Amino acid sequence: MARKSAAQRMFELKKMIEEYDQDPSAKRLYNWDYDFCTAMLDRLGRKKALTKRMRAKIDALVLEGVKKVPSNPEADEMDRLAEFLINPSTKHALRDFAFKTRKGWSLSVKQKAFAEKLMAEAREVELTGPWVPCENTRKKMALVLELRNCYNSMYWTTHSAGARAMSMLGEYCNGSLPHISEKIWESARYAVRGKLKKIESPRFSLGEKCFLTISGQNEQGTWVTQKHFGIICSKPMIHSGSIAFDVLVDGDCKTYPCSRISKR
Repeated sequence: MARKSAAQRMFELKKMIEEYDQDPSAKRLYNWDYDFCTAMLDRLGRKKALTKRMRAKIDALVLEGVKKVPSNPEADEMDRLAEFLINPSTKHALRDFAFKTRKGWSLSVKQKAFAEKLMAEAREVELTGPWVPCENTRKKMALVLELRNCYNSMYWTTHSAGARAMSMLGEYCNGSLPHISEKIWESARYAVRGKLKKIESPRFSLGEKCFLTISGQNEQGTWVTQKHFGIICSKPMIHSGSIAFDVLVDGDCKTYPCSRISKR
């Protein structure tokens, strides 16, 4: 029998990979076969020759096709319910529990409790549908996304849960993510709660008097810091990564960050 061409093997491998991608349970259960197919496809794509054993293994996998997943009602239910979870991390966790159950591995007490919690959450979404925020909440979501820039990269590095929630919120608001859970939204909002409070419960009201700290050089060329009387001329806003107000000082109205404005 004539040896198959590289193009033919690449076609067969791509087809196998696509079929496994369409069956997530089989893809996870037979992950070695899937990884082998992707590795061989990559090797052929780089014009690398295959050994005799590699060619034989590819032919055997192609001939067998996508392997059937053994029936396991408990694991099947986990896989089914995982589709209703919005958060990718919890979706992955429940699918991982299904994989372990299908393999015959025992789950710890904590893992079982977590799996039951995720399944209950998924059943609620299945029954009532995904959470849909009201118009006011959508407006607040847009504000929370703006507040993200008021925190530096170090903050988000040390607050990974909030960073993930904020990323998902951004995807939801730009239409890349069809749904978002209320829990993810609350996590994103909590991550910027300090700045959000300054917007929703401002320290100053429109028209209120204040004092502004201004630094500059005096007539002798020495840098000095002085307090100037001012009037708040706007509601709080996001300006250059800070919460700020427009303030009228010495007949000139400019935008200043909250850190430079005081009551006295």
